[in-house]
Amino acid sequence: MIEEDAYFMIRILLLHDYRRLLFKDPQLPVELLPSHWSGTAARELVKEIYKQSYKKANSYYLKICSDDELKPRLKRSFTNRFGELK
Repeated sequence: MIEEDAYFMIRILLLHDYRRLLFKDPQLPVELLPSHWSGTAARELVKEIYKQSYKKANSYYLKICSDDELKPRLKRSFTNRFGELK
């Protein structure tokens, strides 16, 4: 079983690399992208990994965060990231 700290590291590294990939994405409408555009598959993979890791990553963060002011206040924009997170 993976420990919560590993989920935290996975989430941090995932988002770090994903943000770098966004700079290379042309952000074109689907109609203008080549068929089998790898960006679509990459986005879906990141979405799945994020959905599977964010709860345990958040739990770990809340355990190690000693400053109550730094603890996250989950907003609707967070739960809408990569689609609805539940």
